[in-house]
Amino acid sequence: MPRLNWKSLLLLTAVAVAGSAILISGIVSTIRLPLLGWGGIAPLVALVALTVVSSRFIVPVTSVDGTSQTNKSVAEAFIFLAVIMYATAPANSFGPAILLAAIGGFIASLPHKDKWARVFAIGTSIVSTFVASLVYKLILVAIGGASVSVGQGALDMLLLPLCVFGVVQYGLSTFGTIAFTSLSR
Repeated sequence: MPRLNWKSLLLLTAVAVAGSAILISGIVSTIRLPLLGWGGIAPLVALVALTVVSSRFIVPVTSVDGTSQTNKSVAEAFIFLAVIMYATAPANSFGPAILLAAIGGFIASLPHKDKWARVFAIGTSIVSTFVASLVYKLILVAIGGASVSVGQGALDMLLLPLCVFGVVQYGLSTFGTIAFTSLSR
């Protein structure tokens, strides 16, 4: 994408600012986690390692008209796992999922030659993961109450919110990419 018009620049700025604010918040909430335990930093280190290794495996997604292509990383599965592990009690934190989304978005966007497309891809990954995690948490709390944790609930209670999380995350990510691509023309 050789140049940006004012609409795509406005969208890029909004996504970059929101993504930066959410990322800083995610870092702060992750630092507050305990070191050990299911909702601690030690399992997060393993998830980060798995995300870095699997982020190189990308699936190209071409638009319907065949002119634009985005990359989706296999590492997004580990982002889902981080949401399941950390969004509920005892951790109650979206930070680890946001950090994994930033890492995965950065590595998956490396093939982009355009730096603004890379910034937008990372920001979209962060924002869509945060919004989807929030929706996941709200649905889970509505179904099971405020004290829901992964160890307590049945699989069927986690399945609906997780499916909604996936739809919201991919929907926002895809819509954002389509909007940015169409506004950049």
